[in-house]
Amino acid sequence: AAVAQADAWVRRAARHTQPVTDEVLGAVTACVIAAVGPMGEFVVDDVLDELGDTPTLSALLSGLARQLGEAQMPVFVRHLRARDLA
Repeated sequence: AAVAQADAWVRRAARHTQPVTDEVLGAVTACVIAAVGPMGEFVVDDVLDELGDTPTLSALLSGLARQLGEAQMPVFVRHLRARDLA
């Protein structure tokens, strides 16, 4: 069980340093929308504009975390975890 958990952590860490794919972007956007409502799509767009051409998942999530309120953050993280993104 410990080896499986360590393997999952390694895969997750590797994914955080890779550029954001369309699939991951869609999943992250859905998580933001779940936390803030339909305006979440605009929040994601704003953060992507700040990050430039090839953002990593880690940079995207950090940028989004700075934009979310205290009450929104737990919802966002819960949805990320459900999709194995956090």
